[in-house]
Amino acid sequence: MRPLLHFYPLILFPLLSFGQVTFQRSYDLGATESACTVVQTFDKGYAICGIKSGGSNPYAFLLRTNEAGDTLWSKIFPDYLIFGERIMQETSDSGFIICGNDDSVFLIKTDKNGDIRWTSHLPGKSVTAVIQTADRGFILSVNGTTTGLVKTDVLGNLLWQKSYRISGSDYSGAAKSILQTHDRGYVLTGTCDPLTNPELYEISAFLLKTSENGDSIWLKKYHSDNTLIKGFSVCQTADEGYEITGQTEVIHYNATIRGYLIRTDVNGDTLWTRRTALYRTWLQASAIAYDHNIVSCGFMDSPLPGGGLSIVLNKEDLNGEFLFSRAFPVGYYGNSVSATSDHGFIIAGEKDGNIILIKTDSSGRANPAGMSENRESNCLLLFPNPTKGVFRINLSGNVKSIEITDVSGRTVYRQPFVKNPPAFLDIDLSKKAKGTYLVSLKTKNGTQSGKLVVE
Repeated sequence: MRPLLHFYPLILFPLLSFGQVTFQRSYDLGATESACTVVQTFDKGYAICGIKSGGSNPYAFLLRTNEAGDTLWSKIFPDYLIFGERIMQETSDSGFIICGNDDSVFLIKTDKNGDIRWTSHLPGKSVTAVIQTADRGFILSVNGTTTGLVKTDVLGNLLWQKSYRISGSDYSGAAKSILQTHDRGYVLTGTCDPLTNPELYEISAFLLKTSENGDSIWLKKYHSDNTLIKGFSVCQTADEGYEITGQTEVIHYNATIRGYLIRTDVNGDTLWTRRTALYRTWLQASAIAYDHNIVSCGFMDSPLPGGGLSIVLNKEDLNGEFLFSRAFPVGYYGNSVSATSDHGFIIAGEKDGNIILIKTDSSGRANPAGMSENRESNCLLLFPNPTKGVFRINLSGNVKSIEITDVSGRTVYRQPFVKNPPAFLDIDLSKKAKGTYLVSLKTKNGTQSGKLVVE
């Protein structure tokens, strides 16, 4: 029987500066696929795990590529239904651990070739994440009538399970992400009902800290009046604190959704919070602490004419200042991000039922021209870039003016703003000469610049 595997290359630029490989790839496994998790493997290739469906119940797939994104092999696990988010991790023996749900929570342990070594069924109704622990066992975050943790040994045998009452109402909460901390304990984040208005579900983000044995040490909630705050991922920072990434929106106003960052100290007390500058941005993927910075991924309403969704990649320092924000129209959803050995990043997403894999350099660029060529603190985005002349620039509330100059320094476009600017502005340079232009935004905090290529 011919395997249902098709491979569609999009763009490949083998080498950028510093020898960093970048590419954008699409994969079709013959059905509708949703990529949940991506990791870099022991041989510098990549592994993508997700959910495959084709008119029946969804089940797991595991796809392996080499360093350039070329397919090495793919495996499906039709006997195991999958509903989850952070459902796979490479293990210490270069194999993989996959979690999911059918009638109960289960684990699949494979070798490095994706062949099953053992399976284990565990208590719980819904699992959202699995990680390998320092003792080579596994810890899972589970949801049901209560939020909990399930701990196993290296062979998937149950060691202990713990349940936590995240709130005082009938709705306990929903765990989304788990992390083993530097002291070998755990932190768990997700969403729960509010502190003051229990009938409005999923309005607060929470952070739960436990000991190595799963005993609760402290629980913190992060809320704001009349606002939904959802926590999706947590990472531990270099100063032993934490950062939660997720989203926020005014209750009943879906148009106000923004990506949300919560930075805490080691005790979970808030140091600062940040919202992304652009509305309708979802930071639902895994976040990583990397080189004293935080990298997060998700998706946003595309700034391109015609709309749709774009994968977005953000990087900020520990003070909450954005270092860059990149958007990739090639995919609709960014579901997972990991750091790579060449100091770049790998993103797994999906578009039209296919798997999307994007490899970037250390600046978050996936091609020489760049999806957005700017170092920014207010999410300066230019689409498309390069352009035939017409492009869209995303703005924020503190922009005072836009100025575009050619290579000789001559101003070819200028637009001041007396009041708050619009969310975006379409500019037409099609009657100008082909070449490189400098786009500058004057803001209350200074000037931001980016290069635009007109072809």
